[in-house]
Amino acid sequence: MSRRALIIAIENYSLVNDNSIELELKGTLCRARRFRSWLTEKWDSEGVPKNERQIIFCSEPKIDDERGASIDDIKIALDELQTLGRDMTEECYFYFSGHGFSFDKKVTRSSMLIAADYRSMKLSGDRCANLDWIVLWLTMNMGAGRHYFFIDACRNVFDASVIQPPDALLPNDPASAGEPDSFLLQSSRPKETAPADGTFADALLDGLAGRGTAKIWDRSDPGAMVVRFDTLRDFVKQRINRKIHQSVSGDGGDASGLILKLKPPPLSKCTIHLIGGEAAGTVVFDGERTHLREPLNGASSRYDVPPDNYRITLELGGTSVSPKEAVLTLYDDAEATFSLDPSLAQPDQSQKTTVITVPPDTSLTLQSKEGRPLRTLAEGTHRHIPRGKYGAVLSDTQNRVIRSDELILAGNDPVDIGEWTRGAIRKLILDRFPKDPNGGIILSPSLERALIDTDLDILLSLLGAAKILEGDPRVPANEIERFPLNDFASEKPGSSPVFVLGAFEDDETKLEVSVRRTGAPNWTLASTSEIASLRDFRATPDAGPLLVSLRRAGDAVAYTLTSFAFSNRVTLITVTQDSDGGFTIGQYFIPLGHLAAEFDYPTSSRHGDPLLDVLASSRMTRSFRRRRSVLSDLQFYSGRDLVEGNWLDPLAMLLAAYEALRRRRRDGDLATLVSALEAHFSGIADTDILSSKLRDETSRLEKGLPIFMDGFVAAGGSASDLPPGSSLDYSSIWTAWHELPPRT
Repeated sequence: MSRRALIIAIENYSLVNDNSIELELKGTLCRARRFRSWLTEKWDSEGVPKNERQIIFCSEPKIDDERGASIDDIKIALDELQTLGRDMTEECYFYFSGHGFSFDKKVTRSSMLIAADYRSMKLSGDRCANLDWIVLWLTMNMGAGRHYFFIDACRNVFDASVIQPPDALLPNDPASAGEPDSFLLQSSRPKETAPADGTFADALLDGLAGRGTAKIWDRSDPGAMVVRFDTLRDFVKQRINRKIHQSVSGDGGDASGLILKLKPPPLSKCTIHLIGGEAAGTVVFDGERTHLREPLNGASSRYDVPPDNYRITLELGGTSVSPKEAVLTLYDDAEATFSLDPSLAQPDQSQKTTVITVPPDTSLTLQSKEGRPLRTLAEGTHRHIPRGKYGAVLSDTQNRVIRSDELILAGNDPVDIGEWTRGAIRKLILDRFPKDPNGGIILSPSLERALIDTDLDILLSLLGAAKILEGDPRVPANEIERFPLNDFASEKPGSSPVFVLGAFEDDETKLEVSVRRTGAPNWTLASTSEIASLRDFRATPDAGPLLVSLRRAGDAVAYTLTSFAFSNRVTLITVTQDSDGGFTIGQYFIPLGHLAAEFDYPTSSRHGDPLLDVLASSRMTRSFRRRRSVLSDLQFYSGRDLVEGNWLDPLAMLLAAYEALRRRRRDGDLATLVSALEAHFSGIADTDILSSKLRDETSRLEKGLPIFMDGFVAAGGSASDLPPGSSLDYSSIWTAWHELPPRT
């Protein structure tokens, strides 16, 4: 398997004529060359043959026999990367340093990279590249492996009133034999500019080389250290002392991004200073994995020690020193000072500790930003956790990630991780429900002992589904029934309601919705629930394909997605906001509980309570969004129920079928899934597309737009299949786009 890289460095934007961006980014080319040198040395050390590596270097100014960095140069480079690398790339790097911006589509934002032949905002939208599209295109076209994206560019916001960039650069024909894990690191967050002095790139290059806490001891090889994506990210963030943006997709998680192995690991130099006199004795290095005793030689002594977190003490034959010990993180060179004269003593460097309580049925993994080894805390109370900044991952018993974030321990007040996972709107919802003695949330007797996975999208799916399913004898009495949302008991046989349920941290947010078959949106303001941050919209269209548009009140741009209305089912659409302020959408087709007798085919798994199907489906949607395997979310099932169509929601069946295509598994299970979809849900465009893919026939959009973006891409969909002026959202799992109102 080969290794490949595309490096783009634009130091000069000499064609700019409107002063919209700086003409020169000093040092950009030098840092890109350093990245290329690091990559070459890494592959040399790993023994990668010359004929199994490819580096495409695009720059302005152009250097040596390399390429330029115009938009056409970038297109050609991407095409060459895909042509030579499909299903033959174990590791792929994409490095960009130059100008960029966030293209504001009002509901979501796309990161744009500006090519070297950019002239002006008005004329050069087509000289920009959509980073979301690049990541997705390489993911769907290169096959299994690991992809790393390092982007040093601004993300300040512009909209269609000043620039109109394209959605895609090249056609998409995904036919690879699997999907990679992808790791993205950007120097700036949305709405922010990047550091102009190259501090991000310098920190990135130092981290890639294994400086400081970018490296960590390899748990599988005691004699080696590694640089992983998560340790690199934390190192860069700490070095430049500002927040950066990261995104990870795939099965492995951010700790699976192994970038560099250091064997043997580099030694750190520790200098011990003794002031106020001289004394003979011993320096004791008491580390978490290393224990050394070395002679003290004079007023200053230097020692080469393995990287570790050390408590350093001096044994001077009964002579006292101050402080009694020094605590040092020796992943780089460092110094410690001791004094024989208490008046010259340095501040006490010992650490305070924090008490942590971990909720039941979970585990908490902590990775210290100062480089201490990974530690995993089981449910219960844990004392003496050193204060500091940690990368924290809370997982349930199935190793599903509930939250991954930075956790700061101040060393004073205790920390309840159960509260750490709850935002304001989640807390407002969860306070309505009883808790078990260990702090878990009790929603229904069938939904696990006490629900810990309180992801807001999952909560909304359960709240909405419980109201829809009222009257179904399979659903046991539950706490959700008392939640202040209207039910659907008045719906007559044959009806096909749409229910949009939104939740926003800002309770002043007003949500407008339009449900229609075709044409321009006709907006209706969603109502406000008894809980001020919830939004509730209902409509009853005829059964068949739908367009559902969303926008914040006052916005001109609509966010539209394809959906479907089924007789005797409710199309439930959940809406929350991501960290960038964009919409996160969930879709479900839930049978009306009081009309259960109207169905002549299974509407639930054999497990019993349909709410369990909803919980599994919402978790599957989350995993699918993160491009992780959905199989681990079938906690209660063998998987046969879903494959054979014994499931509450056909959308979960579609999701499982697309998952099989993503991972190129065209076995009997996929055929069984498609057969069940053809039997009961032939009206959905996705069913037709999946049938064609199963038969290796060319897919077309003959039955309209599919619900899933994977289906849209598989059928060769493009912007020409959408309303004029629309812009596809490549970051969504749904076929979704932004559209401006028609001109009058």
